[in-house]
Amino acid sequence: MPDQESPAPAASPLVAPLLESNGRVEAIAILGPAGSFQRWPLASAIQLQGELTDAIAAAVNQRRIPAPPAAEGDEGDADVEGEAPPEAEGP
Repeated sequence: MPDQESPAPAASPLVAPLLESNGRVEAIAILGPAGSFQRWPLASAIQLQGELTDAIAAAVNQRRIPAPPAAEGDEGDADVEGEAPPEAEGP
């Protein structure tokens, strides 16, 4: 019998990253019952508390999303590992 992933509990929304054309995750999708869909900008989603935060944590713990290959001059996948991207320095 092939290995199958267990379905998520009905009470928990499915949270998935949305990759933008630049290959970075800039938003998340929250899929609810009956195909309902909400798009949250990543900056807003990070600030949320409660059930959404728990759903994001559960999704991250269940499956790591591989980072896209770094482009030349890119700082790597620091933001994928939970660290803030490097800040631009002023003059």
